[in-house]
Amino acid sequence: MALTITQTPQAYTPSDNQVLYAWVWNNIANQSKLTFLVEIFVNNISVANVEVFNDFNASTNSYGHIDISDYVKSYVNKSKINQSSFVALSGNTANVHITVKAKYYVLTTLTFSAITTGATKVIFKSCLSAYDFNAYDSVKYSAISQASKGLFMTDNTNINFNAASEVYLNFINPTGTTKVIDVQMFNSAGALIDTRSSGFIPVGMLTMKISATSLIALGFSVQNVAVNMRSLKVVVRNDSTDDICTELKTLTLQLTECDETQTSVQWLNRFGAYDCFIFTHNNIHSATIQDKTFQSYLGAWNADTNTYNYSTQNTGVQSYQKNIIKKIQIVSGWLKAYEQNYLVQIYESPLVYMMEGLYIYKNIIINNSTYQLKQDLYNDELFNEILDVTLPHQSKSMTL
Repeated sequence: MALTITQTPQAYTPSDNQVLYAWVWNNIANQSKLTFLVEIFVNNISVANVEVFNDFNASTNSYGHIDISDYVKSYVNKSKINQSSFVALSGNTANVHITVKAKYYVLTTLTFSAITTGATKVIFKSCLSAYDFNAYDSVKYSAISQASKGLFMTDNTNINFNAASEVYLNFINPTGTTKVIDVQMFNSAGALIDTRSSGFIPVGMLTMKISATSLIALGFSVQNVAVNMRSLKVVVRNDSTDDICTELKTLTLQLTECDETQTSVQWLNRFGAYDCFIFTHNNIHSATIQDKTFQSYLGAWNADTNTYNYSTQNTGVQSYQKNIIKKIQIVSGWLKAYEQNYLVQIYESPLVYMMEGLYIYKNIIINNSTYQLKQDLYNDELFNEILDVTLPHQSKSMTL
């Protein structure tokens, strides 16, 4: 009599997709009314007990499975933002596992098998499409070795940032305590001007924050960060073997023209990591106004002169208690097709931030989008993406 778990989730798996365990049970003589009792654990704490019917019986075996996503996904937070250090645990993971035992009757006797424990796996707050999840492989995003070179959890191939923005890059460090992050800084001529490395990074799902303050804390000079920097290249390296363990990611400083105001937008992407984009054109501001009104008489008695005076200043329809919902249009500037294809992922995100001032995040709501299309001198199509955005906080006028 044996119950064997034959299928488990990947080492790091999205919380809002299938988190699947499957098992096989060796049937015994005179067995009937077979079910499986599953206990679900999050960070070694029991959160649910479920009785599962067997999927089907073969001559010698019975089979069962359970998708525990609905039981565990609410225990996982979204990825952190505005962290204080250059690299940190992302904060959007939890360890999960199950135990299973068979429940059945032998003739009229209720019987339970021994408990079998499934391997512990890490879930992270994310939701992929069915197509993407079918092709998902956690090893692809893991900093393991020079042979595999893991990817960062973003589809952005051309990362731009400005002096006031923050760029977040998530990746998995599944094992090893001797990996570091190398950051190279280049000037306007493309010459390397400085290289810095982080300390040893921890094991787990990690977030790297790249900003002016984090670069200075890493050891880059204020002069280089504020004046000389034009681009960065970042990579995860094994400090013991010098193996490059991830792709080399390039970030380009987006310079501000004298007549434009840049807007940095961050959003949770399909991997549960934060993507960013710099909208380079000036914002267009508008508002929706809701108010209450009353009708005031055209005139009033003057007590000093005992005359009835007509006035247009404070008569007629009067407005009071206004609620103002502020809206803006943010405009990307002309983009190539691959940049526009990346940017439209923002519409699928459940959480979008707009930077306001230095490292201050404001939640925004995207209501609509349009785009303009033109061709450049080489007949390549260019897109100008325009987002209609509602700011989340209403304003109220004074009461007259």
